[in-house]
Amino acid sequence: MKKKIISEEYIFCVLFIFVQLVGTILKINTQVDNTIHMTKINIFITFLMSIIVAYPISMLLKKMLLIFAGKKKTFGTVKKKSLLNIKKEQWVYIWVGVFLLWLPYFLSFYPGIFAYDIENQWGQYFGEFGYSTYHPVIHTLLMGRLIEIGAKIFGDYNKGVALYCLIQLFILSGAVSYVLYYMRQLIRSKTIYFIAVLYFVLFPVWPFLGISTTKDTYFSIFFLLSFVFLLDSCFSNVSKRNVILIILNLTLALLFRNNAIYGLVLVIIFLCIFILCNKALRKKSLCFIGIFLVSVIMAKGIDSGLIKLTNASEGSMAEMLSIPCQQIARVYSEDQEELTLEERNEIYQYIPEDNIVNYKYQLSDPIKGYLNTELIKKDWKRFLDLWGELGLKYPREYLEATLCNTLPLWYVWDESIVSIHGVYLESTVKDVTDGKVVRNSKLPEVQNIFTDLFSKGYILEFPIIKLLFVPALYLWIIIAISFLIIKYRKYEYLLLPIFLLAYTVTLLAGPCILPRYCMNFMLCVPVLLACVGKIMREK
Repeated sequence: MKKKIISEEYIFCVLFIFVQLVGTILKINTQVDNTIHMTKINIFITFLMSIIVAYPISMLLKKMLLIFAGKKKTFGTVKKKSLLNIKKEQWVYIWVGVFLLWLPYFLSFYPGIFAYDIENQWGQYFGEFGYSTYHPVIHTLLMGRLIEIGAKIFGDYNKGVALYCLIQLFILSGAVSYVLYYMRQLIRSKTIYFIAVLYFVLFPVWPFLGISTTKDTYFSIFFLLSFVFLLDSCFSNVSKRNVILIILNLTLALLFRNNAIYGLVLVIIFLCIFILCNKALRKKSLCFIGIFLVSVIMAKGIDSGLIKLTNASEGSMAEMLSIPCQQIARVYSEDQEELTLEERNEIYQYIPEDNIVNYKYQLSDPIKGYLNTELIKKDWKRFLDLWGELGLKYPREYLEATLCNTLPLWYVWDESIVSIHGVYLESTVKDVTDGKVVRNSKLPEVQNIFTDLFSKGYILEFPIIKLLFVPALYLWIIIAISFLIIKYRKYEYLLLPIFLLAYTVTLLAGPCILPRYCMNFMLCVPVLLACVGKIMREK
């Protein structure tokens, strides 16, 4: 084999360093000095620094990989048969243990964390206004029904919310326990497995979102299980059992998150291209395409039925226009004096003058919430012409607006994730029920500690620990493993990181980056890491 001129390690290091330096420039721009911008000269200097600094780091990384590859006992040998034949007793023991360790979160924030989108969904279910597809109908129905059942059985809505959160926490702990047992068959090193257990059991994001009335928790549960069954199919043959399990869990995942379907479409497109480039894996790839298409069709069919059942109206298109809104608002914020009177008046027709001044670089809600979507529906071309003309005139502002809005997803030293809503994780009970649901903590002192550390985000003040709470770390681990798979030409496993990356791409078009949006791939990364030993050992 010919020696490569440029190694995968070097390409990855250049990419990583360049992106982090870009993030540093934007961090300075938004928090220190707004005169520092992504100018052509700054981009050139940043890239030059990246290709220089990346070389010694890539050499060090290469040596570390060689050392790691030599540790034969770190990961188990995965045979060509499924690892899903788990003994129920062992799984149940782990499940009970995880659930009990997470109970203090439930008791501290009793009856649960009644926040995020609850105001809209509560109103929909209890008839204050009509259903909308802005939030998944299945989640609104499930949450409302369980809360209502709990209220009828136990006498008040507080206990109804407690029932919903407790059931959700129980299911989440079961999924995590299942994954932990599966990983035990992949990892032989007790130390590495112990670290994985600590991450899954003690990382506070899981129990926090486990007791939250947000759609993202159920979505993450089903997405995680889909990933595990997909991984098992990559390791072994695509059995009928795995096909059924993937379709079932993936269909449910798609129902609980509107944008997830676009990620799966990207995966299907990747597989179609992959088939053309690698005929040896055509049969398996076609099988996965079939599985994903069936999941999409089933999810769309069920969702359509629920929409008809509830007579739900179409959600606002403003959500999908989050980035264009941010781009136009940033142009107005930075270059208002340069804009012509005609351009400003055109902008005001879509975003009122009183609202466009509320531009926040990390959140589109203050802008998209006031977008005149009715005018856009009447004349899409007019809006696109304005958006395109401003983009050609102010490309730097458009680029910066997009990057700033997604900073927590790709910049590992990001701090803006706390400032988006003033907290890292919400922990309140929103007053949207006329006093029917109120906070009644059973462990008030513990609640204060959890709130300060994890909700207000004080834990992020610790330099190394904070990395675990930033979604960007997980994204870069996924990208690194993708490069590793390409390096060792284990293309049969490339679907695994692509499956995760495709979803993250859909987040780039969203209103902001929050931990709950990233919960699914943050849960999947340790499972993906457990595959690294096999990939390297079979080089």
